[in-house]
Amino acid sequence: MIPRILLCISTSRGAVVIVRARLTPVLHDTDSQQAPQPARGRFYTVFVVIAIALVLILVRYGTIMLGAGGESVGQQTTASERGPILDRYGRILAIQTDLETIWAWRPEVEDPAQTALELTTIVDMEPAEIERRLTGPTGSATIKRTVSP
Repeated sequence: MIPRILLCISTSRGAVVIVRARLTPVLHDTDSQQAPQPARGRFYTVFVVIAIALVLILVRYGTIMLGAGGESVGQQTTASERGPILDRYGRILAIQTDLETIWAWRPEVEDPAQTALELTTIVDMEPAEIERRLTGPTGSATIKRTVSP
């Protein structure tokens, strides 16, 4: 038989509350404490799978960044030349040409007159014009643009 208790509780306003309660014994089940809960097991499984995936991603990132493994990751550029542009009769309208610019750094030019004389054999210009460009106010002097090599 389960014992019954009669409780008398007085409140701060002076009222008395009578409560009847039945005492029931609390049984401790040792089996429920040892068995893992299904939700907790799924959580640990998902956590381990995500942790392994993150480790694999970090290892792959490290090998790519450090260049290990013999793989080449990145951009490789190859020099290519554009073919000629032809009209409908096969005549050349345009071709790709490499053109250079001849320029000088004025602080390095010791004798502008001598340099102008040496450049007249290479560039089809008057020595006075080359000397005028070499003695200008700025540091860089463009002697001639679009010179074929």
